[in-house]
Amino acid sequence: AVVTIFLFSNGCKKNISPSLLVATTTSVDNTGLMETLAHSFKDDTGIILKWVSVGTGKAITLGKNCDVDALLVHSPKRELTLIKEKSAVSRTKIMYNYFTLAAPKKLTHTLKQNSLCAILKTIYTNKYHFVSRGDNSGTHFKEVSLWKKCKINLKKTKSWYYESGQGMMQTLYIANEKKAFTLTDSATFLSFLHKNKTSAIIKLSLKDKKLFNQYSILIINKKKCPSANELLSNTFLQWITSKKIQKLIKNYKISNTTLFIPNAL
Repeated sequence: AVVTIFLFSNGCKKNISPSLLVATTTSVDNTGLMETLAHSFKDDTGIILKWVSVGTGKAITLGKNCDVDALLVHSPKRELTLIKEKSAVSRTKIMYNYFTLAAPKKLTHTLKQNSLCAILKTIYTNKYHFVSRGDNSGTHFKEVSLWKKCKINLKKTKSWYYESGQGMMQTLYIANEKKAFTLTDSATFLSFLHKNKTSAIIKLSLKDKKLFNQYSILIINKKKCPSANELLSNTFLQWITSKKIQKLIKNYKISNTTLFIPNAL
C-alpha cells in the first residue's frame, strides 16, 4: 500500500511521528541489519523507518507502482534502468558484500577447482542438485547471469534444478534439506550458519569479481509518484551515508564477522 506521511505543523498538537517506507531485500532484513538501522534512525531523527522485505525484482516493481518512498536493493543494471525511466531520482551506493556458492559437504571433495565457472560446469555435467530462488530477486538475477557468463545453457526441463520461489533464508533451508548447491549472499549464509551449526551445506571459498554484490539506495521520483516523500527519503540517505552510520554498518557482525562493508564514503 502507498505510504501516507503525516507531518503536522501550524500549531497542530497531534504528536504523530513521520514515517518512511522502504522496500528492501531479504538479505538486509534476514540478517537483522534493517531492524538495527530502524532503531538508530528513530533515535537520531524521530522518523519511523518501515520496510517491506522482498526480492529486488518485487522491490523495483513496488517503486514503479509508487507503493514505497525508497529502495535498498542490489541489482545494479535494473536500478540504472529505474533511473533512466525517471522512476527514481538518484542511486547511491551504501555497502557491499559478495555472492557465494553454498555446496553440500559430501561433494566438496569433488570440487577441486577454485574457478566459479569450472564448479558451475561440474554441477551441470554431473546433474548435482541446485536450488535457485527463481523469484526475480537480485540473487536470482545474478545466478541466471552467471550461468550465461560461464556459457552454460540450462535446458527448460532439469530434474536436478529446483526453483524455490522463496526468499534467501528459506531457499537455504531447502538447499540444506536437499543437500544441494545454491547461490547466496555471504551475509544471509552467515546468518543461516549461525542458526544451523550442523548444516549439511558449506560456503565455497571463491575469488571472482563476478561475485561482487553492491547494495544501493534509490529515491523514488515525486514527479512520477506524488505520494513519495522525497524529503524523508533524502533525510534517510544523508543519515545512512554519514560516517556514524557507515561505521555502524561496518561494526554490525554475526559470529564476529562483518556482514556488509560500507562504501558510501
